[in-house]
Amino acid sequence: MVRLRNILTLIEQEANEPSHFGSGKNISIYNYNTEHFDICASAVELFEKLTETNNNAKDHTVHAAKYVDELFKIEKQAVKDNRSDQDQIDKSLQLGSLFSYEIGIVSGVMNKDLVDDIAFLPVHIKEIQTRKG
Repeated sequence: MVRLRNILTLIEQEANEPSHFGSGKNISIYNYNTEHFDICASAVELFEKLTETNNNAKDHTVHAAKYVDELFKIEKQAVKDNRSDQDQIDKSLQLGSLFSYEIGIVSGVMNKDLVDDIAFLPVHIKEIQTRKG
């Protein structure tokens, strides 16, 4: 009976997972190894593009990666629990702002428009917000 309950719990968790979960992979961004990029292929594409070019804003790129990685961690927890609280929502909004700020600096230094490349951000914040319990 315990095994059946475990299987049912796993099925329920998978049913709650957003379709983007599992679409990415963890990568190395200069001296930082991501831990939660496995849920976002678009983030992987963005940071691979940033690290393949002559990026004179390496520190800002790493800061951006750390902020969005932490946001993904919050999202994973909210999805796992199928619940989020106001602190997680507030923190995700703060991390989203910090990520956008750092990417804005990278964009300016590289003289490259990255607006379309960060379009994934609201999807992840929304996943956290919709689970507010």
